[in-house]
Amino acid sequence: FKSIPNILRPICSYHIERENSILAVGRLNDHLKGFDQLIKVFALLKNKTWVLKVAGGGEESALTLIQLADSLGVLERISFLGKVQDIDYLYSTAGLFVLPSRSEGFPNALCEAMASGLPCVSFDIISGPRELIQDGVNGYLIEDGNLEKMAKKIDDLINSPALRGRIGHNACDIKERLNESKIANDFLDFMLSN
Repeated sequence: FKSIPNILRPICSYHIERENSILAVGRLNDHLKGFDQLIKVFALLKNKTWVLKVAGGGEESALTLIQLADSLGVLERISFLGKVQDIDYLYSTAGLFVLPSRSEGFPNALCEAMASGLPCVSFDIISGPRELIQDGVNGYLIEDGNLEKMAKKIDDLINSPALRGRIGHNACDIKERLNESKIANDFLDFMLSN
């Protein structure tokens, strides 16, 4: 049995300059999303000039994350944006995307970030990211829970605009893999074969 992925929604592309920012998207009140891990990774970065932007609801949980960031001395470089109306604008302006989840079903935010041309780094969890990312080609998969390795890979990307450009360019191919007509045909093939 082959699983059929979600259809990727159309992504609005803003042709603007990318910022020196790392983006993460998801529900802050969901422990499985791993934002605590991301803040620890961010604190391990050698680069201290980039900022971290976290978009997503669950503001009450942001307090715990704010306390963690403060204790690690990185709070002044992190923005908790809450629910964002125009997420595509954030995808267009970010420098890279990180999925720090402990568990995922089908990670729509990762697909959207890839479709926006963002180089993406994710933990190699049980399902989700490895169906989308070919390690070293269109993104990076990091051993689950290895914060040091994730920090090292993010630093590598920060230090190499050419690498970010190549990985981000390759990531855009996700638009073809997950387009509406292709997924609809996959469903049709599945139904006709059973």
